Amino acid sequence: MKRIRYIAKRKFDTFVDKEWGEGVEHELPDRVAIKCLQNPGVFVEVPKKGTEPESETADVVEEQDAKEQQEQQDKQVEDDTNLEAIRLSVMQMDKESLHDWTLRNCNSFDLDKRKSLPNLQEQVLNMIDQFGV
Repeated sequence: MKRIRYIAKRKFDTFVDKEWGEGVEHELPDRVAIKCLQNPGVFVEVPKKGTEPESETADVVEEQDAKEQQEQQDKQVEDDTNLEAIRLSVMQMDKESLHDWTLRNCNSFDLDKRKSLPNLQEQVLNMIDQFGV
């Protein structure tokens, strides 16, 4: 967390549900503060006074961010695994099974059964890649 002071002459009504006027200071998360500090004529960073227990809070936030990121990665791996299983099952289907599967899972998309099995499988795999399941 960084303490930011608004130094511009104009007044904004609200910013993150807080009043901002000339000389007003607020604690902001680091990523928001960095964006604000990119406007040096509007915001300045206020130096911290002594050692505060904010580092513990920052550590907790970092741990939560790392945990959320790990959960997102795990979910992505699971989704990729499920998608790969579907792709493998499509490669093992015959024409009738592919036709039934696409009617159920691809918004009633009707396959042309006159095409060869490899062409139909490729078409279904392309739909899976493009639109998902």
